[in-house]
Amino acid sequence: MRLKVAKETASAITYLHTAFARPIIHRGIAPSNILIDKDSIPKLCNFDQAITIPEGETHVQVNKIPGANFYLEHAYALSGIVTEHTDIYSFGFVLLFLISEEGEINEEKEVQLQAFLKLAWICLKENGEDRPLMIDVAKELVKIERSAR
Repeated sequence: MRLKVAKETASAITYLHTAFARPIIHRGIAPSNILIDKDSIPKLCNFDQAITIPEGETHVQVNKIPGANFYLEHAYALSGIVTEHTDIYSFGFVLLFLISEEGEINEEKEVQLQAFLKLAWICLKENGEDRPLMIDVAKELVKIERSAR
């Protein structure tokens, strides 16, 4: 279930980043902004801080940064520069949150958990340019899911 939440949330963020001429950056990726509906489908919510990157640009400068947020990229907090990597950094913390809630682990799950943890740390790299694009994160989560079959 946790892998499903991660995979489907990554797909939603990928959609925001790639489906439009002007990428939408959520800026509030956190466990509290991922709701699970009655059919166990995760829904990304709370778009209060969402912002678009101007067409043809790679970032946008903002003056107002959301209040204290553990999931906030350090470079963004210091400079006010928002990129797609801002959401990827926050998503790395969501992955850590999801993995920290795991119960009993068997040998098969151990391999998945190691791959999941590795992906989380890649998303949390300090330099945004060293992080993967969200579409690549989503693809990796699909590979991790398939490795259990």
